[in-house]
Amino acid sequence: LDEVKSQQPTASTAGISAAAGISAAAGISAAAGISAAAAQEAVNAATSQLQAQVTSLKSDLETSKVALEDLRSEQEDLLVMLSDQEEKMAEYKAKLREVQIPVSDDEDNDVDNEDDLT
Repeated sequence: LDEVKSQQPTASTAGISAAAGISAAAGISAAAGISAAAAQEAVNAATSQLQAQVTSLKSDLETSKVALEDLRSEQEDLLVMLSDQEEKMAEYKAKLREVQIPVSDDEDNDVDNEDDLT
């Protein structure tokens, strides 16, 4: 019987362990010596503040998603431009080879050989 009593929550732990809302407010108000109405008002104020934060964070998230999508789109555009540039470079190298001008196949040497081509 003593084991059962020790496992049962006391009035103060029941107020703390209860879900948020009136039960928790009542448990806190009883422990703090404030009225249930004042505790409920504090809970409502905290809830409103948290809802405002959630709304703000959702707005920030949406803004970030739009910015991320813009960056992805810009990255895709840059990759397409880079691919086009690589194709043109390959065409120019082929034309140079047609007129028997030596061209390096190694990209690292292309930068070094630019001075030689001019």
